[in-house]
Amino acid sequence: MQHGARHDVGDRGFDAELKLVTSLFVDLVGSLETISAVGPQHASSYFETYREQLIQIAHHHGGTVGTVAGDGILFLFGAPKANSKHASNACLAALEMMSAAGGQNGSGPQMELRIGMSTGEILVKPVEIDIGWHYDATGVSVHVASRLQSLAKSGTIVMEQMTHDLAGDGFLIEELGPHDIRGLNQSLQLYELRGIRNSSLVARKNGPARFVGRRNEIQKLIEICTAPARDSARVVLIVGDPGIGKSRLISELNAEIEKSNSQQALYCRGFYGLFEPFSAVRECVRQLVVEPDQISREVFLENIMQLRADRQLADVLTATIGNLHAELFSGLDTDAMRPAKNLDSSIGKKLNTIRQGFRNLVDIVRSDGGAVFLIDEFLELDSESKEIFFHLMSAQAEFPGTFVLTCRSERVAELLTRDLANIEVINIAGLSDDASVALAAELNESVQFEAGADPKAISFSDLARRSGGNPLFLQEMMTAYLRGTRDAASRLTADTATLSMAQTPVLQTVIAERIDQFLPKQRTVLKVASVLGEEFPLAILAKVLSRLELEWSSVENLVAGRILAFAKAPDCTYLRFIHPLFREVTANSIVERDEIKFHTAAFEAMEPGLGLGDQALALARAHHAKCARLWAQAGEAFRLAGVLSNGRAMNTQAIEMFNEALAASEHLTDARQRAHVRVNLMLEMRNPLFQIGDLGGVADRLNEAKRTLAVADDPRQRGKILSFESHVSWLRGQPSAAQEAGQKVSDIARGIGDAAMNVRANFHQGLASAAFGHDDKAVGLLGSVVGAISDGVHSDYLGVNRSLLVLAQSYKARSLMYCGRIDESVQAAQSALDAAEPSDDILAHIIARISAGIVFLPADRPGECHAAFKSALSLLDSVEARLMRPVFKANYGLMHLCIGDTESGRALIEQSIKESTKIDLNFELGKKYLYLSFCHLVSGDNELALAALDAGARASTNSEETRVAGIAEQLSKHIRERPPKGRDGVAELFDTSLKTYPAIMALSRSL
Repeated sequence: MQHGARHDVGDRGFDAELKLVTSLFVDLVGSLETISAVGPQHASSYFETYREQLIQIAHHHGGTVGTVAGDGILFLFGAPKANSKHASNACLAALEMMSAAGGQNGSGPQMELRIGMSTGEILVKPVEIDIGWHYDATGVSVHVASRLQSLAKSGTIVMEQMTHDLAGDGFLIEELGPHDIRGLNQSLQLYELRGIRNSSLVARKNGPARFVGRRNEIQKLIEICTAPARDSARVVLIVGDPGIGKSRLISELNAEIEKSNSQQALYCRGFYGLFEPFSAVRECVRQLVVEPDQISREVFLENIMQLRADRQLADVLTATIGNLHAELFSGLDTDAMRPAKNLDSSIGKKLNTIRQGFRNLVDIVRSDGGAVFLIDEFLELDSESKEIFFHLMSAQAEFPGTFVLTCRSERVAELLTRDLANIEVINIAGLSDDASVALAAELNESVQFEAGADPKAISFSDLARRSGGNPLFLQEMMTAYLRGTRDAASRLTADTATLSMAQTPVLQTVIAERIDQFLPKQRTVLKVASVLGEEFPLAILAKVLSRLELEWSSVENLVAGRILAFAKAPDCTYLRFIHPLFREVTANSIVERDEIKFHTAAFEAMEPGLGLGDQALALARAHHAKCARLWAQAGEAFRLAGVLSNGRAMNTQAIEMFNEALAASEHLTDARQRAHVRVNLMLEMRNPLFQIGDLGGVADRLNEAKRTLAVADDPRQRGKILSFESHVSWLRGQPSAAQEAGQKVSDIARGIGDAAMNVRANFHQGLASAAFGHDDKAVGLLGSVVGAISDGVHSDYLGVNRSLLVLAQSYKARSLMYCGRIDESVQAAQSALDAAEPSDDILAHIIARISAGIVFLPADRPGECHAAFKSALSLLDSVEARLMRPVFKANYGLMHLCIGDTESGRALIEQSIKESTKIDLNFELGKKYLYLSFCHLVSGDNELALAALDAGARASTNSEETRVAGIAEQLSKHIRERPPKGRDGVAELFDTSLKTYPAIMALSRSL
């Protein structure tokens, strides 16, 4: 007998799936007594007849044989094909089986049944046996059904709560109370199924429910969006659970604003899956200017001029907005627009260029100050657009716009931690009473009953079909329906408890029933789409499906069936689910093995040349490799994403990527390989940690790397760790420790004959020598670094490259300045700027510009000094570089002091000291106090000047910077002996041997 005949192998269509199923376990009572009475041959014949009859009844009600074991049979309702009526069908089958057992003729022994039923999610997979196929079912509810069958008395049917709730109100049921079930930690509420109740629903009209109940929210948002502009941005955050209607609300708001004709809102939404940098900003520009990607830069600017009354643009606006067009739509005709070596081509600078251009464009087009941004799923935007919008929403940006954002409840904290101006949170929940009454009236008009029929007989499935695939809205509809029927109060009290339990399983099975109507390969395509995420570019999806041996025609059939749809993003066409719940239900049915298979195919399909940027490609490969459990590949992809993020000075993201790579490396089975990979990752992570000013984090990672290195000692890795330890010590104001670590690096380099490592050792020893004030020695060591790299010594692993050359040349310029070799220092600073020009390393550009500003100041080149500092500031504003800001502010403050802006100079230097102390940056801390004392002297406050000098002397002594400590002590002595009065007095004070110190030289000149 082939029990699975109703769903044979040709109809399986799956290897294994998770399904919401009602399990029915039936037992033949008294089978042992029957065998004893009539013998095994006759008993077998009787049992076979009963089984055939029970199987026939189950098939009639949509059930499938799961397992036949002795005198018991497991039937599955809702598998392998989903059925929204699985619970009620199981109840009907159970009652018919009992009726058949009670209506036997007298030709054989009288048999009785006992039945247990339970509903839950189970794993269903077809299993081939010698007589055909049966379905193996694994899940808690299968075992519960068996336990309930054992608890049932002969001739009774027992079910648990979920089956009771999903079966509906068409059955006579007796409550049995809570019972303890062997193997479960909690008791279950049990019921006995007694029969069928007489009531019927004869006609239903289906259709989508209208948008109701949000008029108050819409009105409030319209008032906010049309209010007069403020001095800074106003941010409104719409918060709610998934599916509650945030996207629908913001969409309706956009429609209302368009209807009013008073203004145009800029609308964009976050993307799930792959996206290109600046996608959201690009979409906003398209809404401001017609078809910007189809026109040249000149036409773009001309179109913008038409929006101004004077039809003119200032030169600075022309430049920034023109650069915006070039950066966002650079695939058109921008090759002739800019020099090849323009710094704007670097990715970090690109962010700043687009931010400035976009701000200016919005200010021009929205000259009335009424810019309104509606952004759905804000935290799912591409990271570059998010940073631009975060800047516009910050208090310091002073941008007079309104931002309405949506966000899921669990992610609100991510937004509230940012420095946003004027933020207001609007929580949206269920429908109001009035909205529910309006919805109930519509439902009652569209659902017709026989005379005298109980309105409550409307099934959950019918309301589920009306909900448009939204589980939360389904619950609102059911609540509204109950409110609108007779005796609403009593019914609502009785049924509210079942709504939350019943609504999601019912809706799942309604959708699953529809999905199972498709061919097996079409269902697999749905699974692939749900796993890979919506808005997955078609070009890549086609490669994935090809690797899985699936035809593109399956996609087209699903689009024709209104399950999937093609949609266009700014840079690609993608595939999306029309109804969100179709994606959710499909995803819930997928077993882990298939999910791994899909992600493996996606990882293999992600190749260069697909139109994705390096960053997007690395992130996509990392995600899919991780999900596919390809740990080595995942770790390498996350590492590459971290390196690329660090290169763009997006340091927080880089750290996140490196942490992901470290997590992936934990799964590597070879201990030596794992240790080697982890050490390299920890060393890669030190650079972004440096740049965000987390020197403690750098030290922790280096210590962890040393501990890990004990598993697989590698002299190059040991040398690399020591070189970074030297750098941390130098930044913390510990030049002796820095020099000692640098010497150890030099010893390792000699031992293994590694020229690149020797270059690294000379660099760190040069920095330590400069900190001690041994500037001639520092010039020699740093000069050897420049020479070696210029001669071709190179190692990306050790960071011996163009960026290190720029740093060495920059610090050499400073040491030359302290040696009094001013002209040579200017030449070295200019060489550093020239060396940085072709580099994409933003931080190398920043350091070169800061050093140039420092050197140009005592060289009496005020214009070049100011230009260098302004250029450094522009770059610092575009990146995360907390380590560099205190260094910049101290020297920029000194420049302000020298040009007569004492207050600005003092404020900058005080900020520098505060920020340095906060991140343990003791490098040149004494020098910063020295500069602060200059500000107080020029302001005529000798007491504060002495306090600053005392603090500077202590800081310099602690950091072994004896030169600065000596200057501070000498100045203190002069001030106490002959307190200066006015600027002339300060000038006389400096007209001593101290005048050779570069900062004093520059200040004396200004006085």
